[in-house]
Amino acid sequence: MRKKIYLYVGLISFFCIIFQIIFYFGYIGKKQNKLQETRIESNDREDKKAMSVDSNSQVVLKPNARFLCDYYDQSTKKNWQEEGMIADVFIGWSRKEIQDYLRDYLKTPPKEEEEKGLKGYELVSFSSDSIQMQKIYESKAKYQFLLVVENNEVVIYDEKWENQYEKTGITTERLSEKEKNKLMKGIYVKDEKELYSILEDYSS
Repeated sequence: MRKKIYLYVGLISFFCIIFQIIFYFGYIGKKQNKLQETRIESNDREDKKAMSVDSNSQVVLKPNARFLCDYYDQSTKKNWQEEGMIADVFIGWSRKEIQDYLRDYLKTPPKEEEEKGLKGYELVSFSSDSIQMQKIYESKAKYQFLLVVENNEVVIYDEKWENQYEKTGITTERLSEKEKNKLMKGIYVKDEKELYSILEDYSS
């Protein structure tokens, strides 16, 4: 009787061990298959991404492509647009070539662009048929006069500091240190109304 019990217990233990072994190797196999599938999907994504980047780098501007440029003046808060056909010189250019051109243009802008206060020039969108750009300006205020100190006297010049407009007869002795420091650098004045207001303050 005891021998039969031992035999049954031994068989049950044996089958339990076999079942655990089968389950373990089955689990490991499934995990390895899943990891392999993940690697394959990842490689496919990388290949597609590389193909996408490579194909985008081949996009160039076609003949008859159009351009749209948005302008914005930070000083006046005004914005306007200009559109038309791209110049022939840009036909066949890629996105990177356009971006490099705009960056170099901003570093050394033409004199008229400097005078307008050009601050930014960037590519907004790019395709073979059209490009969109944005120019940002910060227009400089126009001044009529410049106040400076000569021989301890407040003197009025034109805005370019070329021609003397008038001597005021106001000496720096009656001015605060703050105003003296301003005058040493030069105070730009927009118009006659502002000029008379400043001189009145200095005289009081």
